[in-house]
Amino acid sequence: MKELEKRFELKTAPINEFSTSWHHQTPAMIYKGNFSEGDITDPLFPRHPTFESFYDTECIQLVQTIFQNDFDTYKYSKEYPY
Repeated sequence: MKELEKRFELKTAPINEFSTSWHHQTPAMIYKGNFSEGDITDPLFPRHPTFESFYDTECIQLVQTIFQNDFDTYKYSKEYPY
């Protein structure tokens, strides 16, 4: 990011504010499970599930199919790391 700012003579971005803002919830995302079919509007839904909990086998296959061109063009790994 710093290289882009320098190259295009942009203002320096306050990187620390991106990861410490009120809506950055990564540290609170502790609930693990299979929430790919979950209703996130349900009051009983866990407040902060991990992002991995939203990806079941079907979802991973759909992402790979829908974004196949991106995987090929940008040489993304097709292995799900979690």
